[in-house]
Amino acid sequence: MRVYHFTEQPYPNAWEKHEGSLRVNLPNRHLDPRIAADLFHAALDVDPKEYGLKVFRITSEISRQVFPLEIDIDNPKFVELLDKLIVISEKAGVQQAKGGMTAKISKFTTGLKAGWVFLRLYTMPTKRNELPANIRLAPGY
Repeated sequence: MRVYHFTEQPYPNAWEKHEGSLRVNLPNRHLDPRIAADLFHAALDVDPKEYGLKVFRITSEISRQVFPLEIDIDNPKFVELLDKLIVISEKAGVQQAKGGMTAKISKFTTGLKAGWVFLRLYTMPTKRNELPANIRLAPGY
């Protein structure tokens, strides 16, 4: 048996610091995106990494219908590089929160690191794909 729970206040950490109506005027500054994302994924019982890869698989399956090349999402390097982007993004967030000149330098260096990882993703070998005789775009899920 599955039991469901609904609440208009799904982010309990926000109302600890807030005065007034939570339904009407809860400012975004009370929201920590990382905590909110974790709560969201826990509520849906979804692993974000697995879900992201599922989206890549569905998208690749759809693109096979019209493109002669596809990203090799089964290549372990692909997932490794995506994981590196997550680490770079998290480090950038920590540095930005500190502020000051260090944050500006960090923004520049993390941008370079992310750019390098994107370049490596873009230059990964692709898989050839035989196009169907009748090319049409149809849902792949």
